[in-house]
Amino acid sequence: GPFLLTLLPMVLILFQPDLGTLLMLLPVLFAMLFAAGARLRHLLIIIALGAATLPIFYFYGMKPYQRQRIEVLWKQSTGDETWHMDQGYQLRQSKIALGTGGLWGQGYGEGIFLEYDGLLPEEHNDFIFAIIGHQWGLVGAALVILAYGVIVLVGLEVALITNDPFGRLLAVGVVVMIVVQALLNIGMTIGLAPITGMPLPFVSAGGSSLWTNFLGLGLLVSIAQRRPLYLTPPPFEYGD
Repeated sequence: GPFLLTLLPMVLILFQPDLGTLLMLLPVLFAMLFAAGARLRHLLIIIALGAATLPIFYFYGMKPYQRQRIEVLWKQSTGDETWHMDQGYQLRQSKIALGTGGLWGQGYGEGIFLEYDGLLPEEHNDFIFAIIGHQWGLVGAALVILAYGVIVLVGLEVALITNDPFGRLLAVGVVVMIVVQALLNIGMTIGLAPITGMPLPFVSAGGSSLWTNFLGLGLLVSIAQRRPLYLTPPPFEYGD
């Protein structure tokens, strides 16, 4: 039931085409199905069947530019300078920006990637994490990742303590949505995921993404408020 209800929007998104949103929705769907009580074995079978169709989808379902973005994952380690200055330019510049940040970074507003526009395309949107690493170094990048970790822990805590089954599923969906966006964005910044145009939640420029993610946090707050919270033992009327 839930899988079929989600399948139609996924197909429409795929024909748009928006591979990044599709990659985000799939983990959200499976996480919510698992939280709803679906057996892990059944989910793994579905994932295995889907993985078996990936070669067919790659060669016949993807557009050439989408295949090129996936090819970046293994071509980035080659010494082909022509490719690095063409299709792999964005990823190459992203890695340089991160690497030149070092441990502590170049400083706020400092660094060659801030001084010259265009050195890193989409620096304020898709590749903002590279700019964070360039300005604030490994420490700043780690703090950003830590912040997402806090959101995940708080969201899962809300999902575990709520007595509302719908609220539990909603909390799991919101948490997975945010963390998958962050993982895809950071992954494509360092060359571990294809470049899909996925923004970094709460950081990348863009109103729609920001509103959507803050709406998700608002839902988490609402779910957390719909439960009894006791800092002391429950009052006597809740006793046997």
